[in-house]
Amino acid sequence: ERELVFVPTGSASPDYYGGLRPGDDKWADSIVALHAQTGKLAWGFQLVHHDLWDYDCASPPLLATLSRNGRTVPVVVQGNKTGMLYVLNRDTGQPVFPVEERPVPQSDVPGEASSPTQPFPLAPPSLVPQAFRLSEAWAVSDAERQGCLARLQPLRNEGIFTPPSLRGSLIIPGNVG
Repeated sequence: ERELVFVPTGSASPDYYGGLRPGDDKWADSIVALHAQTGKLAWGFQLVHHDLWDYDCASPPLLATLSRNGRTVPVVVQGNKTGMLYVLNRDTGQPVFPVEERPVPQSDVPGEASSPTQPFPLAPPSLVPQAFRLSEAWAVSDAERQGCLARLQPLRNEGIFTPPSLRGSLIIPGNVG
């Protein structure tokens, strides 16, 4: 009906080190709408800036119609490996539910300049946990739990978008979603 093709895009390469690709890597980790007749860009929305986690859009977009404020709104819903869902107006690419740019942990790897912010949709809620507290570690015995904690404690663990680091990072959600 709109003669648009909706394309989810993958991560820029190399996946876990962005020092060779400065900037936000525009259109990587995005949903883009292309005019079917010409292939020209209609609009695009980036879900992850300067991806260091392989949080690409691994699934196809969902086309749906929502009822919002007494109106029907054609939307495209795109998820990625963060477990977040972005609900966008199908015609414009504008978020139907607010999306805010939030400060995120910064890389400590020499030569790497991570994005200072990432887009977080305010609705719907994330489908997966966005952080891991050491108190959540579980094991069959106390000795195994203490061993697990000993391995986890030295890692960077600042929630979602904790960048890879030379000392090791606890990445949650993981790169397989």
